[in-house]
Amino acid sequence: MAAAAQGRTLVQLTTGRISVAATKQRIQAFSRAQGLNTELSGLLVSWLQRAEAAGLAGEEPAAVVKVLRRPSGPQ
Repeated sequence: MAAAAQGRTLVQLTTGRISVAATKQRIQAFSRAQGLNTELSGLLVSWLQRAEAAGLAGEEPAAVVKVLRRPSGPQ
């Protein structure tokens, strides 16, 4: 996977429908291949998981914004 990340941007690795498992692997592989700190990739993955839990898995990754716009904490 790290070889596949060569020459590609994070945006290119996360386009299409949300698949949390696949996107998580891509983000983490990209971060490792680029020598980046993985804390940010962990945050991105948690947002994707929240989007999936909210029923947004069939949407584009940009749907994560819908989750981030919601108030945090108990509803």
